[in-house]
Amino acid sequence: MFVLGSLISAYIGSTVLGHSTAGVIVGLVIALATGFAEAATAIVLIYRIFPTTPMTWPEIRRATAVASGGIAILSVAYALFLNSGTNFQDHYVTSGLAGVVLLGVWLFLANVFLLVAFKAAQTTTPRKRSRSA
Repeated sequence: MFVLGSLISAYIGSTVLGHSTAGVIVGLVIALATGFAEAATAIVLIYRIFPTTPMTWPEIRRATAVASGGIAILSVAYALFLNSGTNFQDHYVTSGLAGVVLLGVWLFLANVFLLVAFKAAQTTTPRKRSRSA
């Protein structure tokens, strides 16, 4: 639920400047930047609050950069599909069904990015081993 803000901001950013070539390009850059910022804010909270073993701030920064980048790209791709690939007036059932299925794929891949970035950040950081007596 936290990361859906990235999807919403990517959709708004990609539609706000119109359909001219320059508007689409600038809109996509805005969508990517706002999608990254929204996802990063949510992911920092997720990585700080929910892990059973606490993460250090360098681990959180690394994992957030990887996950937010992936989620922002996914969000912009989904927003592009909604803006250009759907025609809800003529093909409501097929376009609507494709949109719902792709939303499910987006959610799955967003969670994959969260988990992979979390695991990668923890495995790349050397941990001090405690000695048991």
